[in-house]
Order: sequence, then C-alpha cells, then structure tokens
Amino acid sequence: MPADANDLWYCREKIGPWGTIASLAVQFAPRNEKDRLTGVFALQNEWEAIAASRNARELAPVRLAWWREELQGKREHSTHPVIRLLTMSHAFDSMPIARLHQALGSFLELTQGRNPVEDPQACILLCESRGTFLHWTTLNRMEKIPDPPIQHLAAAVWFIQQLAPLRLQAWSPTQPSGHSGTEDSGESPP
Repeated sequence: MPADANDLWYCREKIGPWGTIASLAVQFAPRNEKDRLTGVFALQNEWEAIAASRNARELAPVRLAWWREELQGKREHSTHPVIRLLTMSHAFDSMPIARLHQALGSFLELTQGRNPVEDPQACILLCESRGTFLHWTTLNRMEKIPDPPIQHLAAAVWFIQQLAPLRLQAWSPTQPSGHSGTEDSGESPP
C-alpha cells in the first residue's frame, strides 16, 4: 500500500529544503527506500526540534513522553504523519523500538541543560542518538554488520560531520576588509 500523500508532504517539509543532506539522501535513494528514509529523517528532525526549542527544559519531557507513547504499541492507530509514514514504509520492522526509546532518552537528557560542547558525556549522548538514526538509514544496505559496531561507527561519522565545518572555519583565511588599501599609499581611489 502506498504512503498517504499528506503524510509524505508533511515529512518532506520536516526534513528540510532541497539541498540539505537529508533531502539529497532521499532524492538519490532507491525508489523502494524513499518513503522509509523520509520518515526516519522526519522523526529525527522532530526530536531535534524538541531538544533545540527555547523552552526545552519545561516542555521537552512532556513532548518526548508523547513520542514514547506513540512508539509503544500505538503506531497502528497513530494520527501523526511521521509515525504513519514509518509504519506504512515498514521502517519499524528494521529498528527495535527499544533502541528508539534509548535515543529518545538521550534527547530527553540533552534538553535538561546538558551542553554537548562543554559536557563530554552529553556529547556522547548526542552522538549515540544521532548514530541510532544514521544506523537506521543504513539497515537495509548493511544488514550483515552487527548492531553495536555500526551504531558506534554511525555516531563517529555524525560527530566528524559536525566537527569538519568548525575545523574548516578555523583554517580559513581572514576575510578581506573591503577596502583596497589605497588610503595608505597616498593615491586617490579611481
């Protein structure tokens, strides 16, 4: 049975505009994987939006508890587009719900004032939760690799993706100031 067009539209909106890593991954995925990947990336972005919200400390426990309930057996009757798309695409068949609960717990801890930049344990939590989603996107392609190593590898890949722009920014030359330097030479600008 094909996925509902409204659910697909909602999830595509959640994964971001064309050109983001998630949207490109979906665009170039095999046809039979597109809906599953769209749902996985949409769920990840839903949870990250909760963790990043300004009032995360107060509202995140309630919102993430709602997601936990949705994942715990209610998915057949869910009204949420992300859960319906994940169910229709059989994405839940390849990811144990316990692993998603673990990732959800990591997101919850991160909303309680733990900063991944300053707190090494929070950084590990963030990498592991992101690694869970990256692992989920590769499950149909890499089923022969045992779960823990691929999840740790996925977490490491995500962490490197986050650090690479920071390193490039640190190595980039300073920006030109916008003037040609003719003021010091005594020449008048043309």
